[in-house]
Amino acid sequence: MWRIESESPEYRSWSSMKTRCLNTRMPDYHNYGGRGIEICWRWRYSYKLFLEDMGRRPTPGHSLDRIDANGHYEPDNCRWATWIEQQRNRRDCVFLVIDGQRATISEWAERRGLSYKAVYQRLQSGWSPQRALSVPVQKRSGKRLNASQREEIKAAWTPGVRLRDHGARFGVSAQTVSDILGGRGRGRNTSASRWRCLAAEEDVELGVQGAA
Repeated sequence: MWRIESESPEYRSWSSMKTRCLNTRMPDYHNYGGRGIEICWRWRYSYKLFLEDMGRRPTPGHSLDRIDANGHYEPDNCRWATWIEQQRNRRDCVFLVIDGQRATISEWAERRGLSYKAVYQRLQSGWSPQRALSVPVQKRSGKRLNASQREEIKAAWTPGVRLRDHGARFGVSAQTVSDILGGRGRGRNTSASRWRCLAAEEDVELGVQGAA
């Protein structure tokens, strides 16, 4: 019976927890025991008590997670969580508080029907959280952007931002941003071909200087 239990996913979670916090030779020790994360005495020496408190994990997609990423391994601070829930609970996540509600950028984006990338890029560009989450992303859906939309995209351009990232803020492609900055759409501009070439280099940070 014990041999079977020692091969269970719950036992492996308990064992891994102890390794992360107590074994100084483990590569991840500095993220756990090395920064003061401890295991309560009830769990440290008893897998039986750990299982009694935590129960079986709900699905194979759940694993042990600390609710407060800076807290200890103890009954009041642990849960079985999915990978997505754990990513949202990382200590390097950025949280936004709007109307008294606190959530990560990805959670807010999901609630508002926006992409994480669009919201993140808006915040990086200096938009307020309220505006970043309230302005709809412009969907092309095969339709051409009107003059007002094109002007907004052009006016919001910041030197040093990649075309791909700038386009993500408005739900358009790097090629569309390239065409707008190059002057295409209302008469061709000789610099458009230069912008199209730059758009293909998605990993190159671009500036406007010298583009005219």
